[in-house]
Amino acid sequence: MIAGGSEAAFLALVDRHQTALLRMAEYWLEDEATAEVVVEQTWLAVLGQLERFDARTPLRVWLFGMLLRHLRSLAFAVEPPGMCEVRAAIDPERFAAPGERWAGHWKRPPVAWPGRVRPELSVAERGVLDKAIRALPRMQRAVLVLRDMEGLTSEHLGEILDQSEAELSALLHAARSQLRAALDQYYERRSGAR
Repeated sequence: MIAGGSEAAFLALVDRHQTALLRMAEYWLEDEATAEVVVEQTWLAVLGQLERFDARTPLRVWLFGMLLRHLRSLAFAVEPPGMCEVRAAIDPERFAAPGERWAGHWKRPPVAWPGRVRPELSVAERGVLDKAIRALPRMQRAVLVLRDMEGLTSEHLGEILDQSEAELSALLHAARSQLRAALDQYYERRSGAR
């Protein structure tokens, strides 16, 4: 039992969650070396606060909460005002402008994405998505990674990030829209190259 002071149990906990915590820190900080230091500091804080862990909260949620408190406490990790603005997911230039014939309709419709029963992303597609994730504002990145990559619930995200369900939904929608736009641009470039 970890609370009992078992070193083996703590090392198993680190093995199980290290990769996910490191991925979250790297996406937040955009610097692998600093992310490693912050995750190490988080583990030290976890070790010092294990007795205070409330088993009513899932352990993963508690760990991500500890990590995000460390990330937010860093002076350079504070997001400047306006960084949570939602950018247009589709370039407005792709639509006919007001006053033009067919205003608001597509000038250039989206390129069809490859149809797949089970979407398995190519290396190039994963690269496009990774670049798009790294370009997101920090809070959008955090919500996307914790929700879509780590599978945390909206309720747990709200606890960790101190955001309402509506705010989380807006952040997640904006993040997913940016990823869709990045893939759309990739497929458009690829189809134009043929």
